[in-house]
Amino acid sequence: MSWEVRTMQSKTLCFNRALFKKNLTRFWPLWGGASALGALVPLTLLIELIRVRFQISDTPLTATASLYSALQFVPIFSLLFAVLCALAVWSYLFTARSVSLMHTLPITRKGIFVTNCLSGLAMMLIPYAVTGGLLILVFLMGGMFDPVGVLITILSVLGVSFFFFTTATFAAFCTGNMFAMPVLYGIFHCLAYVMEWMVTGFSSLFYYGTTGAMRNVTKILTPVYYMVDHLVYTTTDQTMTDLDGYMHNELTSVTFLGGGTVAMYALAGALLLAVCWLLYRSRRSESAGDVVAVGWMKPIFRYGVAFCAALPGGMGLYLLFWSGFQRQETADVLPMIVCMALAGVIGYYIASMLLAKSFRVFKPAWKGAAATAAAAAVLCLAVSLDPLGIEARLPEAGEVTGVYFSVGANGYCSGSTAVPAVVQAVLDAHAVILAEREELQSRVSGYGNMAMRDHDDWVNVHFTYSLAGGGEIDRAYSFPITYAEAQQSGSAAAALAKLVTQPGIQRANILERYDFRIRESSEVHLTGGNVCGLYTPQHEGVSPISLTEAQSKTLYDAISRDIDAGHFGKTLFTADRDRLTYTADISLYYIYSYKADGPALGERTASLSISISSYCTETIRALEAMGIVDENSLLVSQETLDSWWNAEKSLDEEDEYFYGDSYPDEFYAYPEAGPVSQEIIGAADVQTAMLVTGG
Repeated sequence: MSWEVRTMQSKTLCFNRALFKKNLTRFWPLWGGASALGALVPLTLLIELIRVRFQISDTPLTATASLYSALQFVPIFSLLFAVLCALAVWSYLFTARSVSLMHTLPITRKGIFVTNCLSGLAMMLIPYAVTGGLLILVFLMGGMFDPVGVLITILSVLGVSFFFFTTATFAAFCTGNMFAMPVLYGIFHCLAYVMEWMVTGFSSLFYYGTTGAMRNVTKILTPVYYMVDHLVYTTTDQTMTDLDGYMHNELTSVTFLGGGTVAMYALAGALLLAVCWLLYRSRRSESAGDVVAVGWMKPIFRYGVAFCAALPGGMGLYLLFWSGFQRQETADVLPMIVCMALAGVIGYYIASMLLAKSFRVFKPAWKGAAATAAAAAVLCLAVSLDPLGIEARLPEAGEVTGVYFSVGANGYCSGSTAVPAVVQAVLDAHAVILAEREELQSRVSGYGNMAMRDHDDWVNVHFTYSLAGGGEIDRAYSFPITYAEAQQSGSAAAALAKLVTQPGIQRANILERYDFRIRESSEVHLTGGNVCGLYTPQHEGVSPISLTEAQSKTLYDAISRDIDAGHFGKTLFTADRDRLTYTADISLYYIYSYKADGPALGERTASLSISISSYCTETIRALEAMGIVDENSLLVSQETLDSWWNAEKSLDEEDEYFYGDSYPDEFYAYPEAGPVSQEIIGAADVQTAMLVTGG
């Protein structure tokens, strides 16, 4: 009678101790090997403590910061280890003989489910327990034990491990194939990210200017990615001075910021575990060996594979076979429909073969294949019509918190700004490009190739707007222009030529690093610099001149005045850049120091380099007033310098000297910006180069 009572209990209890012990002993190499690897961390720390004889300055807060820092690696390890533990405890589901044997044991399905879940979680947590227990002992020995930090770390590890094991269990219950299970598990964890990548990449082929850059709107549905970014902590410290007069930082607090993230995913894991139980309770033993074990999931799998094949496969086929015939920068709809339909149908038949475990699926699955092809056509047409107005979208100035800009023509200008007036200037130039987008697209023939037409330069424009709601709008344009267009009001080239001379744009482009240090540091000052590339007639070459602290400040002020007057950026949309831009570069050195609550932590050095043109009249006057530019140190353009060297090389071949003993006074004149030409004035035995300016 007592035997019968025990039997009845074994059928009704939700936990079976024998099965639990069997799982742990059967798969001990799995958790034992992970525990051995984890034990290396505290042992290494212990050896370091012994080496310094425990005479170290680390405090309990330092140890807590180390634990919180290590939490960022827990999601990565748990992602990989959870699938192994789930495969171990649910391996019987993948063969018909094993699942039949397990389900005939005197244990209810609820008992099997609870016991296997607990044993799988135990295998996941044993390595953490071994590693954490040894670390606690080492911390106690070194006087670095912080109970709050240890408790938060333990709870975080429990929450993260629980979530990943439940997702692995869910993958195991969705399939009856051992090889499909880890594949499905990986798909569940990266599907949202991959879908966003495919959709943004596909839409960027149809919308002029869109870059296909990821916005990470599905980041929260990619757990590892999201956890690594959010399992972070902050510290506050104070600068202290020891008895020897040396300053050092001492931690005053360590705050973990990832508690909400752990709780969110732990709750999601609990809900998913309930779904797992519902799936297991209704699971048919005959589903062992099936790629998809749940009946209602099979159509989702079939059409999901078709969709995932249609987007990247269709884009790949299009780029491979049709892009060379494309006559505009955006994709042609009809060829894309054909490519997507073909790739989708192939994906649909592959999924059907996996579900049927047979190659003979073409005739019975033709209706689904036809539906897939039709869906691909509808999707292409819908995206190409741009019902959401993505291509022409321009944010309102009020919703833009900052903008990154990059304009490249016959020169380069880039930077970031949040100044409202400058943001509006960028938006105005962007609006002109959008108004002319059909004309600009018509200049491009073939995928990424310039149209066969007259042009002077190739313009590359990139704008990235940061929005108040946390989103971004990223646009990039590339098109050929003529420099005459830059003088035609209303054209895209003219709008960009005006934009790059805007003071706020050039301040961000030229002085961004310097002004950034001013904003972010508590103290910054110029210390000197040099002017490189000045031509010295005495040596017939270029040489640098050092700047004092006072001279560097004078030049900085002059450069700022030129920026405010719109003198910088004028050479980006002109063919005369080489004649207008000087070979001289101005480098300014500065020191910046950061301060905390106490004394200064120290100083760092940095520099910025600036190229000038004949338009930079304020900077040129400052160089002349300080005697940096005179008859012995000349500002010359690159074109002029090249012509001198070429002429000198020619005369050297005739055993003659190119440069004379003196230069005319006109040579040293630095006029206001205007058309520049060069003449070589010759004599009977001497040739002298003279820079002649107009306007």
